[in-house]
Amino acid sequence: MGSLSPSRYSRVTKRVPGYVYLVGVGPGDPDCVTQRVLDVLGQADVVLYDYLVHSSVLAHVPPQATVVCVGKQRGRHSQTQVQINTQMIAYAQDGHRVVRLKGGSPTVFGRGGEEMIALTEAGIAFELVPGVSSVFGVLERVGIPVTHRDCARSVAVVSGASAHQGEWRGRVPNADTLIAVMAVKNSAAFIQQVLADTDHTPDTPAAIIYKGTSAHEQVWVTTVGGMQAIASEVQSPALVVIGPVVRYREYCEGYRQGPLTGTRIVSLRPQSPVALPTTRGSWEAQWQADGADVVRYPVQDIHRIAAPMVPVDTADWVVFTSQIAVSCFVDWLREHRLDWRSVSGKVVAIGSATSAVLRAVGIQADGVAEQSDQEGVLDLFPQNMSGESVLFPCSERARPMLTDTVTQRGGQVVVLPVYTAVTQQRYTVPLYDGDCVVFTSAGTVAAFFEKHETVPDIVAWVWGERTKQALRGYFSGPIRLVEDMLNKQG
Repeated sequence: MGSLSPSRYSRVTKRVPGYVYLVGVGPGDPDCVTQRVLDVLGQADVVLYDYLVHSSVLAHVPPQATVVCVGKQRGRHSQTQVQINTQMIAYAQDGHRVVRLKGGSPTVFGRGGEEMIALTEAGIAFELVPGVSSVFGVLERVGIPVTHRDCARSVAVVSGASAHQGEWRGRVPNADTLIAVMAVKNSAAFIQQVLADTDHTPDTPAAIIYKGTSAHEQVWVTTVGGMQAIASEVQSPALVVIGPVVRYREYCEGYRQGPLTGTRIVSLRPQSPVALPTTRGSWEAQWQADGADVVRYPVQDIHRIAAPMVPVDTADWVVFTSQIAVSCFVDWLREHRLDWRSVSGKVVAIGSATSAVLRAVGIQADGVAEQSDQEGVLDLFPQNMSGESVLFPCSERARPMLTDTVTQRGGQVVVLPVYTAVTQQRYTVPLYDGDCVVFTSAGTVAAFFEKHETVPDIVAWVWGERTKQALRGYFSGPIRLVEDMLNKQG
């Protein structure tokens, strides 16, 4: 990871303890976020984010950080720009590392330039972290090239904020490709000015893209002359593009379609407090590959526990019921200056994803439970466990089922709590009718309904029968088992 020094781009006449990152997170799809953004987020003390920032990006914010929505929608501002500047400066003056998250790239119609000036005048060091600009990224994701050697050698981007009381202020540049942001509300004035100032005609191809790169994305292909009828029915955020490049969409239409295109899946799986080894084929990745907009919304924060030293070399069995347990146990081994050579017992895991994390750290599980709960692990144990011992790295709130049953079979369990889970209080994610919400445990069920007293008409997916039973106490709608729709992922 590179240095996080913020002084590369700022010029200040005095120093204050904190500093600010002005960060662009791209057009919306979290897959377009750069590694630099993730590096900066992982060390943030305070995050001030805009309305259009994808909720999955916030899953990378440390549990101890303060998270504040300062989003602006046309006509509805949670905070004015002056208030945002004041808050950003105040946090930095208190010595915090502040991350100002914006959609697209921070200085492309993102008021990053204004914030740069405010920070410099306040003597606060900052860094600009560029993102994929929405005005270009959205077009490319729907299959419209920004330029083309045969028909588009110039590009101009304008803002609908140039309109006032139904009239366009200033001239529209005469470019081959003309892109307009925030223009649907004042589309009549914009179209009139385009026809007056440019070589485009009523027959020039045009497109309107609503919520580009999201599950709710919609694209209308029309002409300049037909655009007004469509724009009057479209709400922000929407992007308008005019020019012959729109014709090329027909070559790409459908290239991003999949069985889950248009589906928004909200995954409540907690974020691990330690880095999980990279594994391929996670269920969230599978859904994304099938076209879904997967929103990472960890409703629980996982905290490592400084567990005491226990003997690991005498255990006949070592049981892992989650990926997080594996990673926290590896961390625990390091803390006590041990490694996997200290573990001599048979290793048992729940599900293929937990098994995959074990393989990533160099351990092949001796047994993998098909049923994704403690009962599944017990099916791998002998009925007579007299004289056998089990080491169980787990959550502080793990059920006693495994311990009680092994004890009844004559064995002994050494419970090693390596992490605990608490309800995440930093932010909430807006939910919509038709969202598929994935509950990964009974704990995520309780945490979700602690944060959301009422929910829209969602589709509930759960991992395991116990999670399904827990959800029944809160939710009367249909509940589907993820295991019935995917290969087991653990």
